[in-house]
Order: sequence, then C-alpha cells, then structure tokens
Amino acid sequence: MSLVSHRGAGGLVHENSLEAMKLAQTFKPIYIETDIHCTSDKVFVMYHGDLKQTLTGNNIPATYAELKKRVPTLLKLETLLERKDINTAFMFDIKCADVINDLVAYLKQQGIPSSVGFTSPHAVALYELKKAFPHAITLISQPYQEGPIKAIEYARDQGFSGISLNKWWLGPLPYLLCKRYKKQLMVYTIDNRIWQWAAQTFFPDIMLCTNFPNRYRQNFPLQK
Repeated sequence: MSLVSHRGAGGLVHENSLEAMKLAQTFKPIYIETDIHCTSDKVFVMYHGDLKQTLTGNNIPATYAELKKRVPTLLKLETLLERKDINTAFMFDIKCADVINDLVAYLKQQGIPSSVGFTSPHAVALYELKKAFPHAITLISQPYQEGPIKAIEYARDQGFSGISLNKWWLGPLPYLLCKRYKKQLMVYTIDNRIWQWAAQTFFPDIMLCTNFPNRYRQNFPLQK
C-alpha cells in the first residue's frame, strides 16, 4: 500500500521537524512529504508558511533567526539532507516558487537521491525541477479553486509524473483519467482511519498522504 507521511508525521509531533521525519520513517512510507520554504535571508527551511505565502509562493517575511524563535523545531533543508539515519525517500512540497532557480542550484550542489519527489501548485517551478532532476517524480498540485481535471491536463501536457489531489475531489473520474494517461495520483490529507481504509481499498493505486501514518498502519499493517 502506498503511504505518504505528511509533513513528516505532522499529526503526531510538530510538523516538518526532525522528530517528525524520524518518526515517520518507522511506519515505512514510500515517501516522507515535507515543505520547503525560504526565509527572507535565503535560508531553505522545512516550513509550510501561512496561506498567503503558500498561494503566492513568496518568501517568508522573516529571517531564519526570527523564524527559529517562533518555531524552535525549525529544520534547515541542509540539515535534513545531511542526515544519514533517514533512508526513506522525500516528497518535497515547494512553497518558495519565486526562488526556484536558487533552490535548484542548491539541490544540485548538495546532491539528492534519484528517489526524491517534488510537488507544487506552481507549474513553472515544478517544470524547472523536472528539467533539473529528470529522474525525480513530479506531481502538480490541483490548482486552487479548480477541480482535478485542470491538474491532470497540466500533468499530461507538461510531462509531469502525476497530480496531487485534495481528498474532496477523489472519485472514479480523476482516478480513471490518471490511469488512462498513466499519471500517478497522490491524495491529501486523509487523516480519518475509516476514510483511509475506504480510499485505499476502492482506489488502490493512489498514494495516500496523511498526518497520521499510525492510523494507516492499523488498517494496512506491514507484511512480515
């Protein structure tokens, strides 16, 4: 089954923290999803940002030091990439589209495994990542205020690997269209255990993204 642990294990400990990454790994997801944002002094951090920043892809209006005071568990991307004890692949959700060229250069310099994935609602940013890292999975998020069809069209026309779909839009039509166009489908964020069971049972090929990987494993335990 295709578990994606959201913001590390964001429902169990502080989201996007190192503790969340380490805890998520114990549930054996195929990806640990985490957000990449950029502070005003150009430090890449694992942070979601507020709604306006997420929608626009603009930098966080705070320096790293200022943000660290507000979020003591704030994790630098550099620190995360240096960890040798986290072997699960990362799905990076890109929240800093306006500095995408800087991010691409940074990731190339640091080096990332071929198993990494990227997701973003910002198609231009995602396309730059696709060009720079052609072996990485790329999922275009459902455009805001629009249904899933537009995202599937983006994925088809731009050659993205698939789409990242809000749970409220999961249904037979987007599922079958993704299969028709051979596109992967990640659905976020399904935290209710019964809903997790239903979604993964009736749509078995989805990647199910959740803040509570422990509940997912109650439904779908690891095979011994």
